[in-house]
Amino acid sequence: MLPSDPARRHGPLPSLCLLLAAVAAAVAGPPDAAATDVGGDILTDTTWDAAGSPFVVVADVFVKDGATLTVRPGTEVRLKAGRSIVVDNSTLVANGTADSMIVFTRNQVGQVWWGSLAGYFANLTFRHCIVEWGKDVTYAGIYNEGLISNAEGSTVVEDCILRNGGRDAIEIQGGSIVFRRTLVQD
Repeated sequence: MLPSDPARRHGPLPSLCLLLAAVAAAVAGPPDAAATDVGGDILTDTTWDAAGSPFVVVADVFVKDGATLTVRPGTEVRLKAGRSIVVDNSTLVANGTADSMIVFTRNQVGQVWWGSLAGYFANLTFRHCIVEWGKDVTYAGIYNEGLISNAEGSTVVEDCILRNGGRDAIEIQGGSIVFRRTLVQD
């Protein structure tokens, strides 16, 4: 005759399975948020933040016409192979924090290089950022070989990590640069 209590009828196995499932869910954490695909022209001030992260650059992004692209702390920007963010006579501000860095990286492990974070007469600011796996870009007849590059603009790179670039970590052609407390790794 079977006991009337279902837990006693099947022994401790169902309780153990529920406990293991709860532990696995807690360890795995919440599922990844849906990615936000981006590409094309940014002609008005735009903000990318952690809530919309990761931002996947599926086509080159061009910040133009005096617009500002602001990237907030904790945001991840993934660039597909050969894709770049080009700032033309405009502004890119990526101010992370020590506890919530901004990451610019390739879209997936094993992907070949993405392009560059490139400026032309631009204001580029990177603080508390990780920039990795980029290589180069040609825009307006100018070839740039750097994870970060700027021609005739103002560039600030502070408290960042620049690593695994296919060419130079940073390339500046004219203009000004502030480069402080930044680690460059192969």
